Amino acid sequence: MKPAKLLVLLVSASLSLQACSKKTGPSLAEITAQVQNSPAAKTLFAQDGNSLEYFHGVQDDSLHTEKFKHRFNGVEVLGSGVDFHSNDSFQGITPHLSSVTLDTSPSFDASTAKQIAQSLEPKSALQGEPTLKILPQKNTQTARLIYIVPMQDREVLLDAHTKQHIATIADHDNLSASNVKSAASQGIFVTPKFNDSDLQGCELKSLAGIVEDLSVNTCKERISESCQILNSNKEAQSINAQNCVDADESIDASAARAQKNASIYLNYLQLSFHRDGLDGQGTNILSVVHAGQESNNAKWIRKNKLLAYGDGDGVHFSDMTFGVDIAAHELTHGLVQETAGLLGIGESGALNESLADFFGKLAEGNEDWKFGKSVVLDKSNGDAIRDLQNPGSVKEVYFDSLLNAVVAPAPSKRSSAAPMVEPCTPDNDSCSVHFNATIPGHTWYLLYVSLGKSKAEQLVYLALTHYFTEVTDFTDAAKDIIDACKATLTSDDCDQVKAVLSATEMVKAE
Repeated sequence: MKPAKLLVLLVSASLSLQACSKKTGPSLAEITAQVQNSPAAKTLFAQDGNSLEYFHGVQDDSLHTEKFKHRFNGVEVLGSGVDFHSNDSFQGITPHLSSVTLDTSPSFDASTAKQIAQSLEPKSALQGEPTLKILPQKNTQTARLIYIVPMQDREVLLDAHTKQHIATIADHDNLSASNVKSAASQGIFVTPKFNDSDLQGCELKSLAGIVEDLSVNTCKERISESCQILNSNKEAQSINAQNCVDADESIDASAARAQKNASIYLNYLQLSFHRDGLDGQGTNILSVVHAGQESNNAKWIRKNKLLAYGDGDGVHFSDMTFGVDIAAHELTHGLVQETAGLLGIGESGALNESLADFFGKLAEGNEDWKFGKSVVLDKSNGDAIRDLQNPGSVKEVYFDSLLNAVVAPAPSKRSSAAPMVEPCTPDNDSCSVHFNATIPGHTWYLLYVSLGKSKAEQLVYLALTHYFTEVTDFTDAAKDIIDACKATLTSDDCDQVKAVLSATEMVKAE
């Protein structure tokens, strides 16, 4: 048997060196040796084909982390790896390792994967080549080889052995303050006109209400120049980020609110966590308003890393820019993308939504735990989108195995979660990510009540940025929260944390 080796790839050396320069403690070489000799790593290396690869470092005021990713036969195992954590009074190794025994040779090639993805999502164009990953199955302690097929506004996940459709993760369903961009597209909406699949021309409409029919050639030119394109339902069909430029917020009230919302969130990150923007590097936030004249949604678009606001239909919801917590929620999705990268399906997707709710409310700053209250007009299912303090006061929708919509009070405990039924697609809310979000969301609220604002937000933030992975589920999150507590808070604090996690059934009581 050929011995497995620890691979140290310094692809992020500059980041790590910058992080290490801020602390005293073991060097990266010493950390690598400790990780390699840890019991978890030795167990991993006992099986041929396993390796660890240096990923990157994370540095905050209270904790320093170096992360190592797990590969099996050269294929990345999502969410699997080993982390080294340290501060002035603590050192510890956290394994997030998944046991893998599977054939890493797919049963069909990338071209076939693209054909299957295109047949599943005929309205979305292919963009780029499929990649192979290994997806752990937490409930069965097994793993699957998968293709991730990139498309225009979504990714399709396929089992690379059986061709089974696992998930479609769609963008439309999920920095320094002085450089915030708040683009309004300044009222130019282009609606393409098609005869079957052939472009016949388009209609251009301005905010002033002027309508103009355009020829095919002119239409193509305006589409290529426009910040956003609306379809016949007045919803954003596509957004061309490179064409979205700074708007004069005095011209457009929605743009002014978007500018203010982004500034509030950036200030929150800076004041609470000393973080310079979503990526920690001060990269601009781009916001696009009027992204759907009747759209009851705001959305973080991962591909372009921008926040798009719908105008609301005036019946169920108002203009989404009126919700500071709505904006902060969507921007937190950007923060998650830059840190743990939680997959937006199942429990990891619900965890993503809960973090967005929690930090969205904290950034808003009024200690009202009813998320989206300021934009809800139709209160027949409750006066908010979700309520972290009293989840059951708001009715949510989940989908059963037959895709029947079930309206029920939002859950506060894991035993009331909606079931996960593959494939996870926008049709079943990516396996009920919004319905199940209030389970961890209520947990974060109870931590806030138990520990106080400062300790609770720091603890959840550290868990997100230092511990969580792409496939962290509720059980993993509970363990990570406890580990983060042990590294940074007192034993009394951690006892309170464990009590909260038990109360919401994120973890079983000991």
